[in-house]
Amino acid sequence: MALRRSVISVFVMLCVSFVVYSIILHKRKEAKMSEQVKGDPLHGKTVWQNYNCQACHQLYGLGGYLGPDLTNVMSKYYNNRAIVKSFIVSGNASMPSYKMSEKDLEALIDFLGYMTTTGEASPKKFKRLPSGMIE
Repeated sequence: MALRRSVISVFVMLCVSFVVYSIILHKRKEAKMSEQVKGDPLHGKTVWQNYNCQACHQLYGLGGYLGPDLTNVMSKYYNNRAIVKSFIVSGNASMPSYKMSEKDLEALIDFLGYMTTTGEASPKKFKRLPSGMIE
């Protein structure tokens, strides 16, 4: 009986620790996003979701495969907002043009700018360690 109480106590303590740690990480990440990039990347994330961009595009390889991965799109175009804006507004053969407010458009570009700062998305550029892990 004492062993069972001990196991339950450890389980409850681990669950509470997990919840507290998750809350801390979530709050820290959101604050970090708004500090690193000028503009409104959090609103841009909402625009990304509202326009269902992930249906055709990926972030870190997750999402649709009709369009390219956009994790590092801003660095690909040397952080030139006008080029990225022209793709969104004009579209191309496989992407429709999007008519969105200037505020939403700027926020979406802010979000893509933030994503560029979060890391490299191309697996071709990952360094594989002898253990099979990536760096």
